[in-house]
Amino acid sequence: MRRHARLQRCGTIAAVLLGLAVGSAWHPLAAAAVGAWTPIGPPDGGTVQALAIAPGNFSRVYAGLAGGGVQRSDDLGQTWRPASFGLSNPLVNAVAVDPTHPDLVYAGTQVGFFRSADGGGHWQTSSPVNGLKVHTIVIDPAHPQTVFIGTAKGIYRSDDGGARWKLLTVGLIPPNAFDFEVVALAIDPVDPLQIYAAHIGVRDGLHKTVNGGRTWVTLRRFRVDALAVDPVHDSTVWAAGDDGVWRSTNGGLKWVKVRVEPAHVLLVSPFNPTIVYAANAQNLQFTADAGQTWQTLPAGPRPGGAFALAAHPSLPGQLLAGTTGAGVYRSTDGGTTWTASGRGLVNTAVAEVALDDTDSAIFVAEASGIHRTLDGGAHWDVTSISGAPAVSVADAASEPRTLYAAIGPGTVARTVDGGGSWQTVSSLPASSLAVALDDASTVYAATPQALMKSTDAGVTWTAVFEAGAGGQVNKVVIDPLDPAVVYLIDADELWKSSDRGATWELLLADGGLIGIAIGRSSPRTILVSDSQSVFGSTDGGKIWSVLATQRFFPAALAVDPRNPRILYIGSGGGIERSLDGGRNWRPFNLGLYARGLQQLLFDPGDFQRLYAGTWAAGLFVFDFAH
Repeated sequence: MRRHARLQRCGTIAAVLLGLAVGSAWHPLAAAAVGAWTPIGPPDGGTVQALAIAPGNFSRVYAGLAGGGVQRSDDLGQTWRPASFGLSNPLVNAVAVDPTHPDLVYAGTQVGFFRSADGGGHWQTSSPVNGLKVHTIVIDPAHPQTVFIGTAKGIYRSDDGGARWKLLTVGLIPPNAFDFEVVALAIDPVDPLQIYAAHIGVRDGLHKTVNGGRTWVTLRRFRVDALAVDPVHDSTVWAAGDDGVWRSTNGGLKWVKVRVEPAHVLLVSPFNPTIVYAANAQNLQFTADAGQTWQTLPAGPRPGGAFALAAHPSLPGQLLAGTTGAGVYRSTDGGTTWTASGRGLVNTAVAEVALDDTDSAIFVAEASGIHRTLDGGAHWDVTSISGAPAVSVADAASEPRTLYAAIGPGTVARTVDGGGSWQTVSSLPASSLAVALDDASTVYAATPQALMKSTDAGVTWTAVFEAGAGGQVNKVVIDPLDPAVVYLIDADELWKSSDRGATWELLLADGGLIGIAIGRSSPRTILVSDSQSVFGSTDGGKIWSVLATQRFFPAALAVDPRNPRILYIGSGGGIERSLDGGRNWRPFNLGLYARGLQQLLFDPGDFQRLYAGTWAAGLFVFDFAH
């Protein structure tokens, strides 16, 4: 155990940015790989913040996800597929579709406005709103090239489909305002020159223009999160927020509160404008008499509330609801009953990935359990462990179809049939698991107090390393070629054992270590990271170099098993690659619309495939052979 371990050497960090130098036994790739990242799942629904049914193709639906980018359905929400190639931010707040071209779609994200002319196949950003948080998008139904967006800095108007923008300020933004965040817009479908806008920040308020945004007047000072205009009687306007639901019948001059409960989503029926839906994260209600009375829809969606609502323009009673964590639900009876309608919708937070080459199986640990695919992501199933979050999954390389998983608050489970069935083997609060390369019964588990080791397939455990004062063992990794060598992260320290955990050597001390990757060169190339920087060693951990700084949570690291000078960093800014041992880094994000990375993993049976597990958009693969 650590208190009796022999402290042999603590590695040093070079004071300047240095590249890693390696021996000549390894040769670089002949050329940079050509290809792109491909999303492969697993689908689990996720949080849907925006829905838009294409006016020119009523079977086409776009969904904006909180981490999963834009996804598209061509069968009214029954099945989905990613539609986010080129979308540099996966946190989508708003989606809108051109009323005459179902392939022309706009997306508002946390970092700007994006436009796709091919149904989400490819996306391009737009200046000068690039970098601004976009909350809402509305399109002039009479002149579809005219687009309005509500952003963290106010309202912008474009008259050429988003190529150029003008900030609208007259009568709207107070002098010297530094916080004028527009969170809701509603355009009058009868008179598109009339637009309503709600802002938060400097004196929350509701505003209106009657001339397409050239000038504005303030209607009322109160907090509004959602707006809707009656499609028949355009003088009737609805507003909702934490204070309830309000209704005006004279274009916003006078308001009457019609619902006390908070609401952040509004939908007026396109067939009967006295039917209005109001939702928050907990419940969904509707009125059939223009707000005089309200009824809760107890059957769903989920059951619960909604983040987004959409009504089919030509089929009465057909509704779609975007939920918190459960994807899309669909109703065919005006909301009385709901069914899940999110097959293929990917918004998964990947905790860890494991590969079992016996069945070409991929396992993903995530919030609903362990997902498995046997065909490269075309189809996924949830194994028998479900309902509780899975934080780690590890493959036993020496025994086909044997894996271990850390489940929920304190369960370790084992499968010997490739995930067909799982058995609980012990109660242990593990955050990371690793299986010995040469013995499927030897398992290591990182727990808050210690690194535990089992030699009987997880039934009993012995502490082989105790966490230091204020520390916590949060990661364990076994050398990819030597089963006797084990690495662990104990809060601020990286430790190594060369004798299966009997004694330990301190390799590096740095604040808050989070990521580690071990190469296959001799001596070993090692990468470790803290919350902002990445460090590298080419001599097994004796001397360290600072390879990258000012990254946001670079938890995912990888060393190319064919060439240790090719390194990868995955962070909140995406993936970067270095071809020269860390001296220079370049973005490696083609096709990767997710930017938060949890894990990078080369397939041990096929070094041509690199997997990327993301914070909220599932699993991606890069195939260097194509």
